[in-house]
Amino acid sequence: TNVSVSFETPYGEVEAVRDVSWSLNPGEVLAIVGESGCGKTVMVQSIMKLLPKNSKLKQGEIVVDGQDITHYKERKMRKLRANAFSMVFQDPMSSLNPTIPIGKQMVEAIKKHHKISTDEAKKRAKKLMRMVEIDDVEERFHLQPHFFSGGISVMRKDEEVLTKKLLFNGIFIFSECGGLMISVCRRTEATWKKATNSKSVPI
Repeated sequence: TNVSVSFETPYGEVEAVRDVSWSLNPGEVLAIVGESGCGKTVMVQSIMKLLPKNSKLKQGEIVVDGQDITHYKERKMRKLRANAFSMVFQDPMSSLNPTIPIGKQMVEAIKKHHKISTDEAKKRAKKLMRMVEIDDVEERFHLQPHFFSGGISVMRKDEEVLTKKLLFNGIFIFSECGGLMISVCRRTEATWKKATNSKSVPI
């Protein structure tokens, strides 16, 4: 509520976000639209506290699931990023280690935040891969990201990143959702209904 964010630069203070307020309830989808450089990414990164050190939250209150996280330090934020919200960045490759099989990365993420066996984590990861309509799950589970090449490369990598985010309940933040949403929804109309309705996920 009433969030303002600025940056200290060699040329003085730059105000990136000025007095912005919005709310999001379970099951809702909120699109933040604006021209390049208007502060959309800065605003959502301020919620997750992913801004650089020269940034400053000048005013406002950030409340997530009833918790006032405005002054949370990094240790508390790590727990929230895994459970309360998650962000898919513009470049899906930046969220995937190119040397490690996709399945292994997902299993590591699941086990880091849930006390379950490796076998159970594998089952959960494969189920979520099928949820976003990734073909040949048993085979692709063991492949590194660079095996997804050609015309479907970007779409597949977006889906893999999305699947990793679906491992956790909470808010999904898409830095640039146009291509991702369209590509996934065209492949299966039920994909997003299945993801949002069953989990009541705000986006």
